[in-house]
Amino acid sequence: MFYIKTLFYRYCFVFLGPLLTVSLAVESPAETVLVETSSYAAVVETLGLSELAATFSDAKLDRLAGARSGDSAFALLVAIGAVSVNDFDEALLDHEAGTLVQSVKADPVYLQSVTIQAAVSNEDADYLILESLLFEALAEDITTGYNVTYSASWPKYAHDQMIIYGHNDLQHLRQLLFLLRTEGMRPEFRFVAKRSAFKIREEWGVADEATPRLPDGTAVAQITEYELFMEFPESADVLRFQELVTRYAKKDSEDEAGLIYKSWWQPFYRSFVPVAEMEETREIWVSVGGLKANILSIPDEEASKLVALRKLSPLWTIEPIALWVNPSFFRYLQGGYK
Repeated sequence: MFYIKTLFYRYCFVFLGPLLTVSLAVESPAETVLVETSSYAAVVETLGLSELAATFSDAKLDRLAGARSGDSAFALLVAIGAVSVNDFDEALLDHEAGTLVQSVKADPVYLQSVTIQAAVSNEDADYLILESLLFEALAEDITTGYNVTYSASWPKYAHDQMIIYGHNDLQHLRQLLFLLRTEGMRPEFRFVAKRSAFKIREEWGVADEATPRLPDGTAVAQITEYELFMEFPESADVLRFQELVTRYAKKDSEDEAGLIYKSWWQPFYRSFVPVAEMEETREIWVSVGGLKANILSIPDEEASKLVALRKLSPLWTIEPIALWVNPSFFRYLQGGYK
């Protein structure tokens, strides 16, 4: 089975408690889960936040939980507002653990992540037109990838306070939002599902036989991913966000420890206004009906891409947008891997 190391519109961004024996079924907004109940570590593991708790330094633990800083899971629950420092209980009861899980799953971070509008349907008439044209763009090397969203799903956030962060895993995105909260940042946010497609590079491995192919035999991955739109209270928070993402991106090895869940070599986030240390590039929006596809381009290639896209069809609307992306992703656009 081909494992996609997503590197176009999916870009390269463990603390386990002791073995436990008591379990309790707890309702979540999306499903019934089995909760191991004998410790705060078990609660955090059930919530899918163990990797985040494991990133805490001694100094951060002291800041978050003070005298109770020896328990990183408890410190995380304090930081995200599930408990107070004075609530610590070494003999956590089953029903208390279940209540904790339920309370966190009622947090907007979880509620929004399990109520996302579905990605564009394969049977949508506009999508069938758009996908056909986009596959032509892939075949003609106009682009190496794209993603498609409903235009109406994009929130109207202030551009100077907004970052759009892309990833293919909701657990990663939840950990990212809670990581921000542990650092005192609580942006407004919205999850938007997107249909992504990109050419599979030979160095990534051999694609499944069922993977769609271009006429020249190049395999094209098609997956569902997510845009996380975030609007920060202050523009300065965008710089703090950059520092955190850089700190928790892979730098040394594929199995690097001390990172949040499924961090990538090249995290991908972007802004529609200039931001210090981010690189200027271009995003070309091509639209059919209520659907919008995003194609990235370095500035020097924008003009030729626009000419080529306009030649493909009169059926779509084409709009180039100035864009600023994080440096590691900019290196990817230029052919780099790390």
